[in-house]
Amino acid sequence: CGIAIRRAWRPRVLHSMTESLETLFTRGLEAHRKGNLFDAEAAYRGVLATNPKNFDALHLLGVVHAQRGQATEAEVLIGAALAVDDSDARAHNNYGLALLDLRRPADALVHFDKAAALEPGLAWAHSNRGSALRALGRLDEALTATDQAIALNASYAEAIANRAAILQTLGRLSESLTAIDQAVALAPNLPNVHFNRATLLETIGRPRDALAAFERAIQLKPDYIQALCGRGFTLLSL
Repeated sequence: CGIAIRRAWRPRVLHSMTESLETLFTRGLEAHRKGNLFDAEAAYRGVLATNPKNFDALHLLGVVHAQRGQATEAEVLIGAALAVDDSDARAHNNYGLALLDLRRPADALVHFDKAAALEPGLAWAHSNRGSALRALGRLDEALTATDQAIALNASYAEAIANRAAILQTLGRLSESLTAIDQAVALAPNLPNVHFNRATLLETIGRPRDALAAFERAIQLKPDYIQALCGRGFTLLSL
């Protein structure tokens, strides 16, 4: 619930593209980087219309759907990309994220493990392993996984937020608050981190501070349903 995760993507190479398809793909990638998911999707689908088994277009079209919260479509598309080439760590990481969104943490863990094995320095994979392990109730292992992610990238705010969530589940609330405050300091514009902080503040009996954190998350992401609900329950408790 509310664990912040980085939805990371990056094409590794451009597979089997003519010059015109590469131009189309590059246009889509540029739109994607700017957050224009509509134009990115159109370009990726244009590539797939000519080359339906293009790894990069399948993978990143799946990421577009994941970013829209369409986990089922993301799972299908990134799964299709992995059927073309299962050696890409980032695709395994993103496939795992789709499975995690579909509440399939055991299956997600398989792909986070694969991503970490393929690219041991990929901090995202280790942090996301922590998310899956936490969902499976394997809390000590989850903490180790997030610590590995932080060791690889000490400023990785989402991993630190994941660590805070695990510590909260373990009942180590003081350590959890220290970690989540550190994550907020590193990434003050990430709504998930503020949401995590709000839920912790509510747990430790600081509802007014929790309300401010929920409101900051909503300010950053007005359609953040969990934060809107959390704000409502906090107002009720006050």
